[in-house]
Parts: sequence; structure tokens; C-alpha cells
Amino acid sequence: MPRIADYGLDLIVEGASDAPSEERQACLFTRRVAASMLRLDRCMDTSLTSPLPPPPPLSDVVDREREQSALRQRWKLGDLETYEMPRRTDKAQWDFEAEAAIQATTNLLRALGGDDPALRGELEQTIQELRTASTDNAAQGRRLMQRNEYKLSIQSSLITHAVMAPYAQSMGIPGLTSSSCQTLCEATSTATGASPSERCRAFGFRRAAPFSVVDKTGWCLLFQRAGACKVEDFGAALLTRHIDSESVCHQSAPGLSNPWCIGLAWTEYDDRALTHADAVEIAAQLPNALHPSPGAAGLFLPRSVLEAMFALATARKNRVMSFWAASPNNEQGDVRMHWPSENGKKFVYRKDEHRCILVSSGVGATERMCHAHPSNHSVKTLHEPPKSTGSTVSMHRFARLRPCDAKLGAGVLHVVISAA
Repeated sequence: MPRIADYGLDLIVEGASDAPSEERQACLFTRRVAASMLRLDRCMDTSLTSPLPPPPPLSDVVDREREQSALRQRWKLGDLETYEMPRRTDKAQWDFEAEAAIQATTNLLRALGGDDPALRGELEQTIQELRTASTDNAAQGRRLMQRNEYKLSIQSSLITHAVMAPYAQSMGIPGLTSSSCQTLCEATSTATGASPSERCRAFGFRRAAPFSVVDKTGWCLLFQRAGACKVEDFGAALLTRHIDSESVCHQSAPGLSNPWCIGLAWTEYDDRALTHADAVEIAAQLPNALHPSPGAAGLFLPRSVLEAMFALATARKNRVMSFWAASPNNEQGDVRMHWPSENGKKFVYRKDEHRCILVSSGVGATERMCHAHPSNHSVKTLHEPPKSTGSTVSMHRFARLRPCDAKLGAGVLHVVISAA
């Protein structure tokens, strides 16, 4: 982070407001939830080819031949007496009872028709619908606590856009880098007139040269959905970013592992998935916990207006719409901070306040007033409301008080090393 002395400013003049200022050297870590990448096999089946078809069922001719063979064998042995039918399997017993119930219902509906031809016609249609529904495996119910099987494959999740169609049955679009793949996903996501199946919501990438630290090219896949993974799963990746097996998608040379990785589109997902406790735990994860850097393992608390503005600019650059900040000690009274508030003044953290500080994008009170009264040109010139770009990333960021257990954080921002 820059220092006040680097700009030739006086610390006393900069701290003319009630908020005290301090000079320090520090490094800031910022990452958005949607910028995380996961192993693709955690979200869907990574088989690029369709599975082999099941073997064909035995024909009626083979079954009849086996019955005749068994009958001839019994006739030779003189064993032609009648035996009790063996017990049915659970599935066969279910099918038998279900068919009996449907037949009983069918007979009852036909009896209800009576002599009314119009009613009989309507009931026959009802019987046909009942028969059709009974042939569906999903309509026959399931055992208690039995889960439905959801098979998410790569082929079923690919977009139908013309840019992806020629590579749907291959390894993907070759020769792209991860950033180029993400750019291509953004282009199809924001295409005018595209259908939902043609819009990219997530992208997959795999390195072609996993041992090279120079060649970053590989194969690219564009998905309609992120499979079974949710935004919370990408938020959890921030917590495990220092574990080698979990951060393989962000390594410069993944080596033998080299898995398919999946990332979210930047403009289509609302990635507010972190609570204040989540942000604290993520900030506490250090590369070397036995020898932590000075000032690390904590949320960001600005010590000057320059640090606060630099943090807002960094969050805007990395498209972090909201992040949790550290709360000051307010036991002795109100604390005036360097964060800007919605009313255009310094943010004040009141005494006995138990909510947490969330720095998020949005329109401030002054901008709302100017937008509601456009005739006030003098004020509008200084505080012109943001233009509508379809994304809240372009709006200004202010410090707000929000419940600590609310999932409102879209990224993390904390100091990794500091020296006063």
C-alpha cells in the first residue's frame, strides 16, 4: 500500500479530521469469491465421452428356449409335478402390487362411467394418463431417505453456442489460456439475443503443458451451469487456498495432477456468500502459521484516508463488490474511522455497537437525493449518480453496519504483512 510520505503529504494535515492517522508499510491481499477455481470433478462427471451402452436384454426367443429345455429335462427325469412359484424379488413384488393397484383403479373408473358416453370418454383419457404415468420409473416412488440420482456430465452442461459446438465431443477449444477462456465465457454470456442455453455461466480449463511455467495454454470448455457446485463452494476455496491439493488450479505448474478446473463467470453470479466469521477465518489462514508475518491474520482496518481509498480502489479493480472490515475497539466511546459513509462524511462506529462493518457498493444518500432532484445542477455536478451499466461494480463503495451472520461478503481484503 502507498504511504502518505510517498505523495509528499504531511501526516498532521492529512489527519485534520477527528480520525487519527498513522503511517505504516503494508501489503494487501484481495481476492473475489468468483475468482476462485475448483477441481471440475467436484462439480460434475469429467468423462468427455458417453459411457458404453448397457448390454441388450435377452429376447423372448431365448427365454422360451430355456423354458422348453428345462421342461424336457424334467420330463426325462419324470419330475412333472407342479411346484409352488418361487418368491419374487423386491422389485418384482413392487411391480406386481403396483400393477394390481392400477388395474383395480382402472376397473373402478370404468365402473364409474356407467351409461354416460361423455363421462366414459373422459374417464378413458384419465385411465390412459394413469397408465402412462405408471410406466415412468420416477413416478413409482422411492424408499424412505433414498436420494434421486443426478448425473451431471460435461456434455449435458456445455453451452449450445456456435463457438462451442464444434468442440463439444472433443477435449474442448484448444490453444487458449485461462484468462482467454474466461474472456470468451464473458463474450457469450453478454451476447445480445442469445438464448439461455447459449450463455456461459462457468468455464472449464485444463493445461496442455502442466510442467511448464511459461506455456499457459490449454483446453477451454464453456458451461451453462457450474454443475453441483454453488457459490459457497467457491467461497470455501479461499479458506483452503494454502493447501496444495486444493489450490492446484491456481498453481503455475500443476504437474502430474493437472486436473480440469472450473471457474465462474464474472458478471453473471451474485457471489455474496461470506459472513463476518468466514472472512475472519479466511484472513487467519497463513502460509506459515508457525512464523506469521507482523500484522497478518486479521481483517483490514485502515489507519489513514489514503489506506482506505487505496483499499476501495483495489476492491474495485478486482471487482469485489463487498467485503468485511475489522471493527475498532469502541469500549471508550464512539470511534471515527477513515471509511466513507453514505452521507459523504467519515464513518462513525458507535459505542456499544455489536454489528459488523461491511464495505459494499451502492448509491449513497447524496447521490439518491441528486437523482431524485435532477434540477439541482450545482450539487449534481459534484455528485453525479453512477450510470446504469447493468452491474453494481461501477457504483461507489461505502461502509455500512450489517448483521455479522449475514452472507454479504463477495471477497476478502486483509493485510498479509505490516510494519509501522
